[in-house]
Amino acid sequence: MPHCLLAGIVSAAPKSNPFPSEGRPYASVVIDADNSLYRVIAYDDTMPELESLQKGDERALTVI
Repeated sequence: MPHCLLAGIVSAAPKSNPFPSEGRPYASVVIDADNSLYRVIAYDDTMPELESLQKGDERALTVI
């Protein structure tokens, strides 16, 4: 199973789409001052952790 490590300061609140019209559920997170957008394929156990992030949070998340 793939792993993704997100580390840095959250610069915008994440957005999630647990029921997309196509594809698998995902969450989008903007990290650091360069505003890199990370779209993470999320599962039921990781989506709540991603949704709980707030602007300014400094986190390292391991997404499975």
